[in-house]
Amino acid sequence: MSIRHPSPPSHPGDILRDRYLQPRGLPPRALARALHISSSRMHRLIHGELGITADLAVRLGLYFNEHPMVWMIRQAKYDVAELLHRDGKRLAGMVQPPQSDEEG
Repeated sequence: MSIRHPSPPSHPGDILRDRYLQPRGLPPRALARALHISSSRMHRLIHGELGITADLAVRLGLYFNEHPMVWMIRQAKYDVAELLHRDGKRLAGMVQPPQSDEEG
């Protein structure tokens, strides 16, 4: 089985900045205060240096009236794409799927 490499998804921090903060004119510091997180954590998130944790997904979901899984799925898609880009060939060479039973 080969692993397809679709176009890489955006980092969730980029999505937060470009689709949520900028269109609303919402400064990152204001969102950080509303979520009760540090400004440095928000800065690192919107610059792709930090990922979305379950705790942060719940806070973002509550603030933007979305299910937290929206944010968790974005992070998971990003993480898998990054791993495939970085180590996909090596992992595919290491992992051997079971052989199908030709008699079955």
